[in-house]
Amino acid sequence: MIYFDNSATTAILPESLDTYVKTSQRVFGNPSSLHYLGMQANRLLTQARKQIADMLQVTSEEIVFTSGGTEGDNWVLKGTAFENNLMENI
Repeated sequence: MIYFDNSATTAILPESLDTYVKTSQRVFGNPSSLHYLGMQANRLLTQARKQIADMLQVTSEEIVFTSGGTEGDNWVLKGTAFENNLMENI
């Protein structure tokens, strides 16, 4: 069996958890909102996307954040299936 949702059973690194806690206490707006907190969250999200893209040597548009492991797994599997015309008979 291949298990794709490793995050469901893996503890988060303490450094990552610390960064998440500090950030979520300061920036808690919806990045799609037009108010100040939303724009602040959007700037942070854009910055994170650029940092990851730079590290992976890709464009920012190639970095996609999902709500969790299941959504990410489904997004990749369905995208691959559609790209390879495997969804025609479903």
